[in-house]
Amino acid sequence: MVYKNRLMDGVRKYRGGKVNINKIDDALKNMGFLLDEEDIEELCSHLPIDVERKVKLDRLLDEVQELL
Repeated sequence: MVYKNRLMDGVRKYRGGKVNINKIDDALKNMGFLLDEEDIEELCSHLPIDVERKVKLDRLLDEVQELL
């Protein structure tokens, strides 16, 4: 649990911008979140996706924190 809190503190600086939903797994790996396919599918089902098929990074990180 301590590691999760430290990790979330570290990625707060990345808030802002958008991530293409087809690249969510790559974005999460780059930030140190290693989720399996099932977790990524569950995560995507809760994300608000815009017309460009992107999600705001801050919303993505909020949902990851809820998932973990």
